Amino acid sequence: MMDCLCLVAPNDEELLRYVLDGEALPVQAGEHIARCLICQHRLASYTNMNTLLLGNIYRYQCPDSTTLSQYCVDILPIDDEITIRCHLEHCPLCAREVADARHFLADEPLDRDTALLASMKAPLSVSPSLSQADMITLSLQAGYESEQQIWLCGVLSQRNDLQACTSLVGISAEIYRATWSSEPLENPEHRSVAGEYSLAYDEAPLLSTRVDETGKLFFHAMHPGHYLLIIHLPETTLVIENLHIKQDETM
Repeated sequence: MMDCLCLVAPNDEELLRYVLDGEALPVQAGEHIARCLICQHRLASYTNMNTLLLGNIYRYQCPDSTTLSQYCVDILPIDDEITIRCHLEHCPLCAREVADARHFLADEPLDRDTALLASMKAPLSVSPSLSQADMITLSLQAGYESEQQIWLCGVLSQRNDLQACTSLVGISAEIYRATWSSEPLENPEHRSVAGEYSLAYDEAPLLSTRVDETGKLFFHAMHPGHYLLIIHLPETTLVIENLHIKQDETM
């Protein structure tokens, strides 16, 4: 990493405090960064390093999204609930996920019996559950967030495990509702396996979201069915047609 020789350039300690603790930079240093490519590169390096640690190291002991969702609706065994509660006291990222989930559920709170009924439903499967574009891999899973609605979670990762998806943070994704049409589309790739029907997608997205600092994207308040998922990667666009979320019948 190159050093900046300007007298008003922030030092490494100031940049670290800014990235890790959110401590404001001196006014002159902030104005200098806006004009200095070297200091912009230094700041980006510290930011990317922090994102790598958050996504790949700090969270290796974190519970998965399904467990956190079950914690939010109070359906975990008491021992697991205590374990999660202790973990949340020391993990601000999981605590924020739980706070966001509870804020979302607050509009229509569930009692314990309703949550238990939802948890006893048939498990959900997503097809395709794994997709790739260039060096990026996307894995998808779904779960219940209420008796009537489900969530869809996508996890983006690079094929080289030593690299973090820092360049993916903040990229946008949209999901579109699909309906079956009896009129086949002009492009045969858009037709169903049987060839008698084709999928048509709504022009406007049903939901939109952005990739968070852990490489995840979430869609809430969904239902089982067919969808079109579009993720705007830095170098290309990942398009997943006929994304099917369904309830498994093998309970």
